[in-house]
Order: sequence, then structure tokens, then C-alpha cells
Amino acid sequence: MKVKDLMTKKVITVDINESVEKVASILTYNRIHGVPVMEGNEIKGIITETDFFTRGRENLYLPSFISFVKKFEFNNKISKNNNELLNKIIKAKARDIMSPNCRVVFPETEISEVLRTIKKTGYHTFPVVDRYGTLVGIITLFDLISVMNDNINDKGNI
Repeated sequence: MKVKDLMTKKVITVDINESVEKVASILTYNRIHGVPVMEGNEIKGIITETDFFTRGRENLYLPSFISFVKKFEFNNKISKNNNELLNKIIKAKARDIMSPNCRVVFPETEISEVLRTIKKTGYHTFPVVDRYGTLVGIITLFDLISVMNDNINDKGNI
């Protein structure tokens, strides 16, 4: 079985200059785990759910933090340096949190190869491109699990 047999052909993408808040709402509304980040017709990177979390002492979900800061307008209550940092976070764009140079696969790639890549890299979402680098689909770990589950159920096993 090949990627072209399982990939989603209608791909939801975001522009490289889209706001982080908007990207989060696109993922949530469409119930998807990742989106390719585009500049024109060129894939510049990918954003998955984990890109929204900042790591430090505590995990912080960036879109929630941005909404919180906007709602309570901290600008007048903090130092100039912190105010500049908050404004930078509030104005964050897709390009600021995306994983650049994402791995892509081709329609003719065997599913077994995608599974090996998932195991090796830990990545779960792959844009599918043709030989010219044009986005033609997307395939995720969920797609692979779904087909494996269907095959198991078709054989009468659980």
C-alpha cells in the first residue's frame, strides 16, 4: 500500500504570517493535529499541536496565554522589557512557532516506509508532495492507525 492510497487530498494549510491564535483555532475547529505552513505555493514548515507549548519550568499553551494577556491588558502594569516581550508573544505568527524544513513524503512512498520514519523520528504528520515539491496531500499516524484498525476488523479480530 502506498501513501497515495491513504493520504488526505484536501489539505488545510496556513500562511506563514497567520497569527498563532488563528492557527490554534483552525486546528481546533477542523479537529486536526497539524497543518503545513505555506508561503505562496511553497511549504515552509509545519505546525503540530506540540508546537503550541513552550517548555520551561511549566508547560504553557501559547494561544491560551495570548488570550489571557489580551484580556487583562498587562501593558501598564509591567516593566518596559517585559512589555516588549509580551507584545512579541501576542503578535506571534506561524513562522515563529513552526518546525521549518519538515519531512515530506511522496504519493508513491510505501506505507511501511512512513511507519519506519514515524518510529525513527517521532513525527506523526507528513505533507505529501509531488516530484516538483507541490503539496498534493497529507498523511498522519492517525490515517495509518485507522487503516490498520479497519483491516483488523475486516478479518473478524479485535
